Amino acid sequence: FQAIALSRDQFKAWVRKTKQSPRKLNKARYEELERPSSGYPVTYFSSVKPGLFGDIVRKYTTTGANPGTVSENEGSTSVKIGSLKGS
Repeated sequence: FQAIALSRDQFKAWVRKTKQSPRKLNKARYEELERPSSGYPVTYFSSVKPGLFGDIVRKYTTTGANPGTVSENEGSTSVKIGSLKGS
């Protein structure tokens, strides 16, 4: 993918435009997007289903003696996979 650097004002304008998108990212839409494809146009989502990131991480995290944990709160997400011995 291509990364584009913007000025602060350009970035703020892009955020405003993105928030106006009628598209919402939910589990069904994510599953559609995760299928291999090419030439798919850039798509903006004005919102994301709460907990979707954690659902995706759990999907790809192996379970067993030391499963990964995901916590999501107030717009920031942290992921802890495994732990250090003795912690």
